[in-house]
Amino acid sequence: QRAAELEARLTDATAQAQRAAELEAQLSDATAQAQRAAELEVQLKDATAQAQRAAELEAQLKDATAQAQRAAELEAQLRDATAQAQRAAELEAQLTDVNAQAQRAAELEAQLTDASAQAQRAA
Repeated sequence: QRAAELEARLTDATAQAQRAAELEAQLSDATAQAQRAAELEVQLKDATAQAQRAAELEAQLKDATAQAQRAAELEAQLRDATAQAQRAAELEAQLTDVNAQAQRAAELEAQLTDASAQAQRAA
């Protein structure tokens, strides 16, 4: 009778030890999964930060592109203004020449008037 009781207790203890071993294996798996989850969480945090940085850089690129476009437009306007200033300088030089010619014509007209007066007196 005593031997049967001890055998039954041994059987129970063996089953409990088996169950403990299974639970330990499950705990080991769960611990590994938790570790992997923590690693993935860190990776997700990094990826999120990189995506945020990429969005910021994309916005900066859009701004820089708009500024470059504006600079090209201003450069074209500057080119036009420079050409207009060159043309204005050419016209001013022509006007100076015409004014000098008009001055010379007035002087010649005055001389002609004097000569005509002298010829009239002489006649």
